[in-house]
Amino acid sequence: MSNVRRTRFRLALAASLAASSLAGCGAAHRSGFCGLATPGFEPVAVVHGLSCAAGLHAVHEIEIDQGGGWTCSRAMHAAYELDCRAARQEVQILENPPAAFRHGAFVTVANWSFRVAGGRLQASDGGRWLDLGGPPFCVTAAPRTALVALRLRPITPHGGCFTRGLRSHPPARAAR
Repeated sequence: MSNVRRTRFRLALAASLAASSLAGCGAAHRSGFCGLATPGFEPVAVVHGLSCAAGLHAVHEIEIDQGGGWTCSRAMHAAYELDCRAARQEVQILENPPAAFRHGAFVTVANWSFRVAGGRLQASDGGRWLDLGGPPFCVTAAPRTALVALRLRPITPHGGCFTRGLRSHPPARAAR
């Protein structure tokens, strides 16, 4: 199998896995995790009154400050960061995204795949790859779980920003 066909197969597999993980949300008004909303790749859960597609769209609108009619409140020490309500609808931006799954040169987190190509961080929701920028790669550009799964090297004390290259390990202590 050629590299191009193998990459296409892996992308199709990742899209299929993401679709099957989101199948529970479908068009029905169910509660639960729905995927990552842009901008910011925020992990979204619908609590009630919305389909997953509508929940992801609502969070997109809220994030770009066009979320007319939504009232949001921040949470402390909760599974969600932001709880937003409008009429009988409720959606939450979760504190932590789900785990990332590695597929060769790219990783998948819910409904998005991430890779580093040509020294640039890229993301795809099953369509074309979008350029997210060059190093340093920070959690403001992609979920931390994706950056860690891409085996990038942390360059900040708490792993907020990463760069390419082998992960460094703390130096061994000399025996006394």
